[in-house]
Amino acid sequence: MNEPHYGHAGTVFGGLMYISGGITHDTFQKELMCFDPDTDKWTQKAPMTTVRGLHCMCTVGDRLYVIGGNHFRGTSDYDDVLSCEYYSPSLDQWTPIAAMLRGQSDVGVAVFENKIYVVGGYSWNNRCMVEIVQKYDPEKDEWHKVFDLPESLGGIRACTLTVFPPEDNSGSPSRESPLSAP
Repeated sequence: MNEPHYGHAGTVFGGLMYISGGITHDTFQKELMCFDPDTDKWTQKAPMTTVRGLHCMCTVGDRLYVIGGNHFRGTSDYDDVLSCEYYSPSLDQWTPIAAMLRGQSDVGVAVFENKIYVVGGYSWNNRCMVEIVQKYDPEKDEWHKVFDLPESLGGIRACTLTVFPPEDNSGSPSRESPLSAP
């Protein structure tokens, strides 16, 4: 990358690392950069439609999603970014998706059963850390509130860990999960 960034987000797809948005010289960005570790080179891809920082990014299938974050409202205040979009590497193109229910910046994000979970974070519009866990379903293009955390948490990180439980007496593994509920 040509300049130092902070507040950016990243994900991997097809052996490449993608970095979106962030803040450079106190300016929110909408650029998407791609790093190829085989050639040790960065290339610029199509920019997002919205500038954003402190957002999250993840991969589901062949789509790279950017979600939430914040940007300047005017010259001296911040605003939640509720709009979301996905990037198609094969087309080098962004497509808007359903907006979030509530603004979240500096969040945890994880993918489970092809659904995107956004956990905690900070709402710039409400000036507080948030406790909400939101789920995005890419097949339905819908957001739903899953549950509230026991307390508001900002600056957290999340991941998906697959643990195979021991088989029960029937010989089949248990598939119970609070996230699997409709």
